[in-house]
Amino acid sequence: MKYLVTGMEMKLLDENTTKHFGVPSEILMEQAALVFVQELLLQYPESKNILIACGGGNNGGDGVAIARLLNQKNKNATVLLCTEKEEGLLKQQLQTYQAYHYPLVRQIDDLQDESFDLILDGLFGTGLSRNIEGNYYTIIEQLNAMHATKVAIDMPSGISAEDGHVLGIAFHADDTYTFSYEKLGQYLYPGADYCGRIHCLAIGITEESILERKPRAMYLEDEDIRQLLPKRIPDGHKGTFGKLLVIAGSVDMAGAAYFAAKAAYRTGVGLVKICTPQENRMALQTLIPEAILHTYGKTIDKNVFLEDLKWADAVLIGPGIGQSEQAKQLLQWTRAGVIAPLVMDADALNLLSENTDDLINPHLDVVVTPHLGEMSRLCQMPVSYIESHFCEKACEFADTYNVVCHLKSARSITAVPYGNHYINTTGNSGMATAGSGDVLAGIIASLIAQGMPYDLASAVGARIHGQAGDVAAQKVGKYALMASDLLDGLTELAYLQ
Repeated sequence: MKYLVTGMEMKLLDENTTKHFGVPSEILMEQAALVFVQELLLQYPESKNILIACGGGNNGGDGVAIARLLNQKNKNATVLLCTEKEEGLLKQQLQTYQAYHYPLVRQIDDLQDESFDLILDGLFGTGLSRNIEGNYYTIIEQLNAMHATKVAIDMPSGISAEDGHVLGIAFHADDTYTFSYEKLGQYLYPGADYCGRIHCLAIGITEESILERKPRAMYLEDEDIRQLLPKRIPDGHKGTFGKLLVIAGSVDMAGAAYFAAKAAYRTGVGLVKICTPQENRMALQTLIPEAILHTYGKTIDKNVFLEDLKWADAVLIGPGIGQSEQAKQLLQWTRAGVIAPLVMDADALNLLSENTDDLINPHLDVVVTPHLGEMSRLCQMPVSYIESHFCEKACEFADTYNVVCHLKSARSITAVPYGNHYINTTGNSGMATAGSGDVLAGIIASLIAQGMPYDLASAVGARIHGQAGDVAAQKVGKYALMASDLLDGLTELAYLQ
């Protein structure tokens, strides 16, 4: 697992390293410049003419130090100094730089040659909290228009490190070389679109510098998935690997039940029972004969249904159930009778939005998996507001209702009540297709049924789902990708072999 820090958290880590451990800021800046130049020359060895735009503050100081080292590596590096405030570490770096008589200009119009191979952005870094306007707006506009490869120093100027918002205008980088820890704003949209490829460079600020509360945001890596996946013990049987009840589908919506159940089987659960209308029996028996079926007609035997709930190690309700009176009844019985961890998706959330206080149950482990529209209904807020307060609303919902909230969008987040939140870094636009959410819900419920804690199951399930989508996109392309391709993609993930 890797932390994703905000700008404020990074500032505190920087201060702790200097004040508590006695590492001077000058050394940290020099180390940052050294590793930046080393990485840059490895990636772009043929680049000769390099422009470094430097603002006030430490990001500008980083830029000036980088320019000095590039000149010492026989590159033609020019500093474009965009500030009149020369103080602190920036002033020190400028004094050293100018002592070497390396190129420096103060206006873009003063550049003798605009045919640069690389443009480096050292204007604002991670500390920006206000909209860019005036001269800086114009400068970023001009830099973006130049025909050269663009690299951001630590953070593309104009992107909030806190939440990925564009603050007026932003530098559009092909690569971002960030220091010590990747930043939350680099992984949330729209900021992620401006970062390009992200490279994290060690400069001597380590976990020892986390003296206060640890950062809440993080992401999982493949090695985490391998360690967290339920073990396949040699002498296990189908009951060993968990029993999952999937309450899904309605008339003409057999596909939702199929995708959820098949995804659950593809990720290791031992038994799946599908509770669905009798009209879906033939389709499901044909598509997924491995599943046990409990079908119902116009009426449902409550006692049989409650026995199904007792049988299960985890319960998934919602995919394709509709919002009929019968669906409401199923949800009501489930909430009242379930004792196993519960995953609520799709129509279960739409029904729940009529009274979200029904979610409150301190004795039950619950995962909710809303997309932006469903979250809008649950919170009774516009989609645009949810989207622009993505992490905040997911965490707030998790804390308020004591549930794990997996909020789905181009970059999904798993928020744990009063705990961590996991950003999923996998997946692609081809996965925005019918049935994709059913597959995800089935994966999460499967992992829970196998004994994985419900908070981790949501984060792990999201990464597995996204990687299956990435595999599928490589095979069929993003335009052609369907939910059934995600099921095939699951079979090709190395850690699921």
